Amino acid sequence: MKLIVGLGNPGAAYQATRHNAGWWICDILAKRAGVDFSSKSKFGGLFAQARMAGDRIALLKPTTFMNRSGQSVGAVLRFFDGAPEDLLVIHDDVDLEAGRIKMKLGGGSGGHKGLKSIVETLGNDEFYRLRFGVGRSENPMVETSNFVLARISGELMTHFAKAADEAADAAVFFIENGLTETQNRFHDSRGFEN
Repeated sequence: MKLIVGLGNPGAAYQATRHNAGWWICDILAKRAGVDFSSKSKFGGLFAQARMAGDRIALLKPTTFMNRSGQSVGAVLRFFDGAPEDLLVIHDDVDLEAGRIKMKLGGGSGGHKGLKSIVETLGNDEFYRLRFGVGRSENPMVETSNFVLARISGELMTHFAKAADEAADAAVFFIENGLTETQNRFHDSRGFEN
């Protein structure tokens, strides 16, 4: 079974922040599949199972807070006897223009504490990532952590919602067609002004 993990933080205060982009996309996938998340304390997250492209898929939104995401991911993989190559992690990425998406296999954390936690827990970085661009602040005085945790709304949120829908398309396409075809299909995704 494939595991799709959307990274984010629990609580209403974080819902409309760039750092919760992974949760947004997981919510879209669950809605499309007609399933609801339920809280699973043994997984430390919100969990759902669905079928996508004929495959059994588990969806996970860790509720451990970002810097302990690995605890939740590790618990699910152990329970289902999964391996890192069964894992797709969807996360915000400040190094990509807002709204752009990219797929990759393996690599470092790029300073993302959720990815760092997963790599440390699994002892392995060879899992798939769907990078969702959130851009950086144009003001160099704004710290990255404050930028990704700031609430967004209005027209900007509309742009992000549209991009999140495309990212959900990419996740489903990846399940059906694999990494290379997904990279080729979505390599020219367009960003927008943040």
